[in-house]
Amino acid sequence: MLRKIPVGTAIIAGLALTACSNERSGTFTDDEGNVTEYSVDGDGENSTVEITTSDGNVTVNAGKDVSANLPDGITTYPGAKILSSANMSASEDLEGAAMVQMETSADKDAVMKYYRDAFSSNAIKVETEVTADKMSMMTGTAQDGTTVSIMVNEAGDDGNMIMLTAGKEK
Repeated sequence: MLRKIPVGTAIIAGLALTACSNERSGTFTDDEGNVTEYSVDGDGENSTVEITTSDGNVTVNAGKDVSANLPDGITTYPGAKILSSANMSASEDLEGAAMVQMETSADKDAVMKYYRDAFSSNAIKVETEVTADKMSMMTGTAQDGTTVSIMVNEAGDDGNMIMLTAGKEK
């Protein structure tokens, strides 16, 4: 069984490998001696990352031209600029996950209301909602077990950054 890696962590790790590494493949060992192999294939803007451990493997497709596989009724914020998207699949524990990073000039509260309404319209039960200074976050669970999270960070004169993630364990 694939060691449980939080959906967001695995997607971010895949994006980091595609964006920050000149290495196209390699291995690393964690503090417990577990060996992980990775390979990166892509052009720098759109990439596929394969992560393999003794417990299974994870594939992350990421880039500005990747269309995220979001749950029905959950869409990108209207008018937002898509900065990056990713889809992740794993061999055993994860049915699938998606992430979209966006930028918008819309007010943070308007973005949160849009997603609160989308959650309600699509029977996604809000589990957590937090607002702290310049950040708002909401996480909910759909009837089929899909977890959806939205985080909006105020970015000053540049508007707001939006991170939308969705994933479902098997």
